[in-house]
Order: sequence, then structure tokens, then C-alpha cells
Amino acid sequence: MKIYQSENNKFIAQGLAGAGVGFMMPKSNVKLLDYERSDRFHVAGFGLSSKIGLQLTFFKHLFIKFENKYGYINMPDINLHKKGINGTGKQAFFFTAINGNIGGTFS
Repeated sequence: MKIYQSENNKFIAQGLAGAGVGFMMPKSNVKLLDYERSDRFHVAGFGLSSKIGLQLTFFKHLFIKFENKYGYINMPDINLHKKGINGTGKQAFFFTAINGNIGGTFS
């Protein structure tokens, strides 16, 4: 969403927003006690996130972008052992990430 645009298009300020949801499929590379290593993909839970940011474009091709992302991860079924042996872990947490990028666009 454009916030500001100069008359000659040499400067543009845009607001950014987004959201996401998805499955968490960690490849658990775990060796616990004397059991064999479990190294396979498995649906362990889900994640939710949202982000908001600002992009400043200069001279139509150069930009600086800042984003702040917030989210929640819940994994109640993390495999710790290979099939046939009971052993699971669980974790849930909130996170935040701040990103900054400098780049160029070509068209």
C-alpha cells in the first residue's frame, strides 16, 4: 500500500503487511540415550505469524525495507526415537524477528 509517492517517482514509501499459517515439519536429528538416531521428517505441529513493515524506494530501482514479524509455534508431537519406540517431545513458543534489507529491482 503506497503511503507517499513523489511527483517524479524518484521516492516511494510503501506499507507492507502479511500473515501466515503452516505445518511444522522438523527433520529431527536426535540421538537420545542408547537408541538409534531418528532423522526423518514428521508433522510435529503448526505455526502462525504476522508481519508489518515499510519499504522506501529511491530512483525507481533501489530500496530499503524494514519488517517486524511476530509469531507462535506449537509442536506437541516431536519424534525422539525411530518408529516402534515411544518417545516424543513437545514445545511451544512465541517469537519476534526484525529484518532489514537493502537491494535493487529490475524490470
